[in-house]
Amino acid sequence: MVALTDVGALLQIAQAGAEEHGVPLNEGGLHAGEWETSMLLAIDPEVVDMDAADAGYTGDPAEALQGLFTAGVDSLTDVGAIGDPARASAEHGRRYWEIALRIAVEAVEESSVP
Repeated sequence: MVALTDVGALLQIAQAGAEEHGVPLNEGGLHAGEWETSMLLAIDPEVVDMDAADAGYTGDPAEALQGLFTAGVDSLTDVGAIGDPARASAEHGRRYWEIALRIAVEAVEESSVP
């Protein structure tokens, strides 16, 4: 088993949101933003309540990352989201899953090279 814990991999998904769907990185977010919500909509839409999908922290992504690791989500937002899920869609989510799968396969291939 290979765990994919590289924050850079997540950034690739968020960057695809910006480049392919016009979702700024701060809206794509780091937790419960556009790309993460889209990924859930693609695989299990019944677990997503878009009526309750409120924007959380949408400031500087670098500051969000710093705050997330040093003080936790609660230090950044009262709603638990770091990003804005308003533009989330299953279509976007399917594309993000394609990217995530490619990244995971590349990580496994790199880890198995002698």
